[in-house]
Amino acid sequence: MQAPGYDVRCIIDLRDRIVEEDRDTLSTTASEAWTIFAFDTPGLQIRPLHGDDEALYVSLYSDAEVMRHVGAPLVPVQAATAFQRVLRGMLQVPPAALYWTLRPHGAREAVGMMALLPDAGRASAELGLVLRPDAQGRGHASEAITALQGQLSRRHAPHRLWTRHVAANAAATGLMRRMRFSPESGSDGWLHWSSVRDDWPAAMPVAQTHVP
Repeated sequence: MQAPGYDVRCIIDLRDRIVEEDRDTLSTTASEAWTIFAFDTPGLQIRPLHGDDEALYVSLYSDAEVMRHVGAPLVPVQAATAFQRVLRGMLQVPPAALYWTLRPHGAREAVGMMALLPDAGRASAELGLVLRPDAQGRGHASEAITALQGQLSRRHAPHRLWTRHVAANAAATGLMRRMRFSPESGSDGWLHWSSVRDDWPAAMPVAQTHVP
């Protein structure tokens, strides 16, 4: 898999990462914490990725501007195949990953996606967002991440979020510092950042559970 690329537009490539685990050993609490859910922020409707979102997924991963800090853009058929794999993973119990679409209130369509991919044991997870070029620089990434941290706090898992970006991307460093993520050492040539639950805000009052 290509290394994820996280920049000021919160771009991350999660499409090929697979977590192998014995789901029978997961506690009921862990399984419930990873139930797919929807939530709102003052500016965004954040909803689980759905079968109707294929066009959004394909457009993001096949866009050269969106993918410029991640790798070569996918051709549409590759992106469509990856989208179906993501949907299948979300239907596992517990889900192999959580993906959401981000739609500003009043907008006709979603402008990006956010995802969590759990590490083995599900105590930590890799975080990423991807936004259309015309939706970048409007505060959507920080708003979505802050709200997600609050939602995860009330669900008691995972305990730690982490991400990484190319070292040359100074804008991503600024974003991570504003989000109060802490720098970590990494051996893959990328800058690593993490945030733990004790530092996350309380959950916003609007939250919904969604079963696809």
